[in-house]
Amino acid sequence: MNIKIKSLQLLNFKGIKDLNINFNDSLTNIYGDNAVGKTTVFDAFCWLLWDKDSLNRSQFEIKTLDENGHAIPMIDHSVEAVLSIDGVDTTFKKIYSEIWTKKRGQTQKEFNRHTTDYYINDVPIKKKEYQDRIASVISEEQFKLLSNVQHFNVNLDKKQRRDTLLSLIDDVNVEDIIASNEDFKKLELDKYKLEEIRAMNKATASKINKEIEELPVRIDELNNSIQELDFDALEFRKKAKVSSKNIIDKQLSDFSSIADNISLISKDITSLELEKNSILRKNEDIYNKKVRMLENESNDAQNQIEQTQKKLQNIKTEIEFANKEIEMLNKNLDDERAKWLKLNEEEFDGDTICPTCKQELPAEQIDKIKDEFNINKSKRLEQIELQANHLKEKMQLKEKNIKDNEILLQKIQEQLDNIQEIKNIDELIKSIQKEPVPKRVSEIDAEIEAKKQELTNLNKADNKDLLERKKALESEIEEINKQLYYKDENVKIQAKIEQYKEQEKDLAKAYEKTQEILNLCDEYTKIYTSLVSDKINDMFKTVKFKLFDVQINGGIAETCEATVDGVPYSDVNNAGKINAGLDIINVLSEKLDISTPIFIDNAESVNELIEVNAQVVRLVVSNDKKLRVE
Repeated sequence: MNIKIKSLQLLNFKGIKDLNINFNDSLTNIYGDNAVGKTTVFDAFCWLLWDKDSLNRSQFEIKTLDENGHAIPMIDHSVEAVLSIDGVDTTFKKIYSEIWTKKRGQTQKEFNRHTTDYYINDVPIKKKEYQDRIASVISEEQFKLLSNVQHFNVNLDKKQRRDTLLSLIDDVNVEDIIASNEDFKKLELDKYKLEEIRAMNKATASKINKEIEELPVRIDELNNSIQELDFDALEFRKKAKVSSKNIIDKQLSDFSSIADNISLISKDITSLELEKNSILRKNEDIYNKKVRMLENESNDAQNQIEQTQKKLQNIKTEIEFANKEIEMLNKNLDDERAKWLKLNEEEFDGDTICPTCKQELPAEQIDKIKDEFNINKSKRLEQIELQANHLKEKMQLKEKNIKDNEILLQKIQEQLDNIQEIKNIDELIKSIQKEPVPKRVSEIDAEIEAKKQELTNLNKADNKDLLERKKALESEIEEINKQLYYKDENVKIQAKIEQYKEQEKDLAKAYEKTQEILNLCDEYTKIYTSLVSDKINDMFKTVKFKLFDVQINGGIAETCEATVDGVPYSDVNNAGKINAGLDIINVLSEKLDISTPIFIDNAESVNELIEVNAQVVRLVVSNDKKLRVE
């Protein structure tokens, strides 16, 4: 793909009111003093294609400004270019305009919005079609790479530069690298990428190192938890205490029969108390049942009263509404009677004079007119009578409805009076008498008292001293058992310590293995970087790329920095930077098989440009106060 600019026209674009440039096929020089518009030419071309300026900004001032720095209103701003694309001329044009509208009732127009119109070969098209047409020729990123000598080294970050360069070459054969060192097979590059292997082993090493650091702390904690006790002496004391406790248990067994009797009497007392509580609960349940029945009856009566009162009110409302309707029907009936009487008195008073000849109409024609009047009158009277009869029928129905409702009202009122005769619930509850306490309750109280007296007599046999001595011995035995517990715990702790020590050895071996893999990764990277760097740098004439940095710890860090004669790009003079950019464009253009116009700003700083296979536009600072094109 070969793209060249044949001509470029600017109207009111960034201070240039009208400029038409015809470009040479290979080299065009644009001369001018600072701030007279050289860069504006490049900005205009970029804006025409991508809506951005030469610095890749989408927000920049397009309009022409007056001497006060204000945009001049109501003028169009346009850029038009004729491009030769593989020998075929195509005209691209964009017009940036202001839309001014005048609202109803106003004399002055007001600014509304901006609009941009797009044209290809003078045919207006939509923005999407315009962008698609340009994208079908070259992408925006390809254009910036191939037209701007600074874009690759200045606008792209290191990763973008690396990715662009690596896309130009075939990757290095992994088998060739492995053949140089058999240990590289340990990296398992057939399963994982080198970056993944490095990341996994770094993570593993970090985890192992953390565990190795934690193990001595754990071992110290376990050593500190070992209890230094004389377990043989504790076992001897325990045997003596258990023997003393067995003697007391034998003495306490003599009191077992007494204890059995006490237990039986206590059970009897409990049974009697349960029986008594059951009798009293039944009495209380009978009383509560009667109260609940009265409360339910009262609630039902109250609900009936409320529902009956609602019915009464509804019927009264219906009667009242029916009386109002009858009153209205009577009024309507009076109106119909008045209409009938008025209509019945009407006599024919029509005109009997012919409107044409102004003479009296013939008698038979006059009679016909009178007959028609009388027939019409009869029909109207008949209609009034029908309406009056309809009103009477409605009145009769309403009167019957009122009588029926009055009868129903009387019946419901009687029901209400009957319901309200129920006594007050509080008075009814007061009238309920609780059932008398059965005689059996007093008998149970007497039996319980007799049983309690038996218990008192049995408890006089005192084994309190024996029980206190037994309790003291049990407490001492329990305390000894707590200390003996540490005998088994010490064995478990010592086993855990030995386990941690073995684990410490295993972790050390695992850590060494990760370091071996990481060292192999670094060695592999060094060989790989050397081969990749050679492949890439062989493509360029003046520029060499530093693609990897060797760090202090021996590791390899990815980078991408252009150098010219060993000098980093950032330290190279302007001429060197421009030629470096051209060298890069040459290689990219060949690989992409695309040639675009190359704009070189501050071109006066370069005495000799390297040869390029593309159209070149030099923007040269001179003393010219207006742009001069050669």
